[in-house]
Amino acid sequence: MKNIYNQCRNMPNIERDHPTIVGRILWARRMYRRLQIPYLEFLKRKELQSNSRMKKITNDFLIVANGLAIYELVYHRHWFVRFLFMFD
Repeated sequence: MKNIYNQCRNMPNIERDHPTIVGRILWARRMYRRLQIPYLEFLKRKELQSNSRMKKITNDFLIVANGLAIYELVYHRHWFVRFLFMFD
């Protein structure tokens, strides 16, 4: 997941008929959902919660999820600033 994020963050796959900034925000949200679903399945299993690898998985999840949240926030702020300048 980290590799996909690093490869695509500059030029993510944007759906047709979406503005660039909105497409980037939607891409970040899709990536987060793709990451969150398997992670939640890991959390449901009691035997995996005490495993040492689970700590690494949790740490990796938090790093990538944080990166995606920051990515989304940066492009949301960029969109908001552009929106404000349209009406000034």
